[in-house]
Amino acid sequence: MVPLDEIVSKIRELSSSTGITDIVITGGEPTLQNNLDVLCQQLKSFGYTLHIETNGTRAVPDEIDVIVCSPKLRCSTPLDKKLAVYHEDNRGLHPSLSGSDKRLYLKFVLAFETDLDEVLTLQRSLKCPDERTYFMPEALRSEDIVRNSTRVWELAQEHGVKFSSRLHVLTWNGERGR
Repeated sequence: MVPLDEIVSKIRELSSSTGITDIVITGGEPTLQNNLDVLCQQLKSFGYTLHIETNGTRAVPDEIDVIVCSPKLRCSTPLDKKLAVYHEDNRGLHPSLSGSDKRLYLKFVLAFETDLDEVLTLQRSLKCPDERTYFMPEALRSEDIVRNSTRVWELAQEHGVKFSSRLHVLTWNGERGR
């Protein structure tokens, strides 16, 4: 485990040479990390703008400036029975999430088996405006993005939400750890 002071020091060092002021906290589920609130407090004290990418199952620190929430959908339930039970028991959205919070953006990665009614029901229940809701094509490789983008773009147009591609998939073509 890397100490918080070391993380903050490294961020400050890298950002001073690049001029970067926005920090995106992501990877797995960042709200499960110990001391996330302390990390955010320290980074905010140095003037950083903080973004978090989360599945929305837990509260996010108040210091976060932008919340990108990609809720766990039914179609993402693992095949393994034990993992499936855990997934279903823990995929509900945290009650603090609301579209009235201007920090909240919704991101739905759509696969062919995605239940669009579930997606739209989640958006409505959170009262998240269309201009802060994004549809993205599910993809592991760049050819999947190409194949799935037209259909997902059409769905985004039909429902009045935003479309976004997945640049990391296009760039690294499914290479893990990038």
